[in-house]
Amino acid sequence: MSSTATEAMTADGYPVMLDLRGRRCVVIGAGATAVSEIRRLVAAGATVEVVAPSVHPDILELDGPVFLRRRRYRPWDLGGAHLVIACTGDPTVDARVAAEAHERRIWVQAQSDPATGSFRHAFEALQPSLRS
Repeated sequence: MSSTATEAMTADGYPVMLDLRGRRCVVIGAGATAVSEIRRLVAAGATVEVVAPSVHPDILELDGPVFLRRRRYRPWDLGGAHLVIACTGDPTVDARVAAEAHERRIWVQAQSDPATGSFRHAFEALQPSLRS
C-alpha cells in the first residue's frame, strides 16, 4: 500500500473488515443509493432489513436475505442490529437514525453527512469520488 493511502486511512480512522455473515443489518431508505449498499451487505453474508415507505424497483429483484418494511423509520427498527446505514435522502432523518444508533452503540453510516456516522467505506476514504 502506498504511503499516501496509509496516511489517508490513519488520518481519518482505523481500517477494518467486518464479518457480517448472518448478522442483522438495517438500511433506512430504499432509493438508488440503498441498492448498492444492500448489494454489498448481501454479498458480505448479512441479513438485511430495509425500512422505507417506497422502494426502488431494483431492491425487489435482489437475491438473498432482504426483508422489507414499507413504512417510515421508527427507533425500534434498530433493535438487534449489528450495523445500520441511513440513506433516506433526508439529512434530518439520517441524522436522527445516526444519533439513535450511536445511543445503542451500533455501527452506523449516514449518507447525508458522513461525519455523523461511526464508519464509512474504505474506498470512500481513499477515493471520495467513488461514493455511490
